[in-house]
Amino acid sequence: MYKNLSLLIFTYWLMACEQRNSTHKANIEKVNNVQTKTEDLEDFLKKFSSNKEFQLSRIQFPLKNKVYNIDTGQLEVLFILKADWKFSDFNNKLYSKKVKKENAKKFILNIQIAETGVYVDYIFELINGEWSLTTIMDEST
Repeated sequence: MYKNLSLLIFTYWLMACEQRNSTHKANIEKVNNVQTKTEDLEDFLKKFSSNKEFQLSRIQFPLKNKVYNIDTGQLEVLFILKADWKFSDFNNKLYSKKVKKENAKKFILNIQIAETGVYVDYIFELINGEWSLTTIMDEST
């Protein structure tokens, strides 16, 4: 009887472990054969918008900055160096913000200021399980 009870307990334990393992695997992404946990987008945006040091650590420098040239009607590519970066407070109440998720590894934070012509896309990509700012596209007129 103890053998049957032990077998039954062991079977339930294995099933519980398997279920926990499969749930855990759903939150893990394989990147270059290294397993990393994917960072929550909302938590990242809150921290990126309010913490200067964190923001600086999550920007891929030199940062590609595509700027609309009003004279040529074309986007010009400039680069921002780490030493030239100024903290961007995305919590400004004047901003109209929209988040558009392109895919599991890329999203765009669009910022506009009503009636000013300000229209800027901040492009973030998932790198080793962490969100990083990789490109700014400023199409302001």
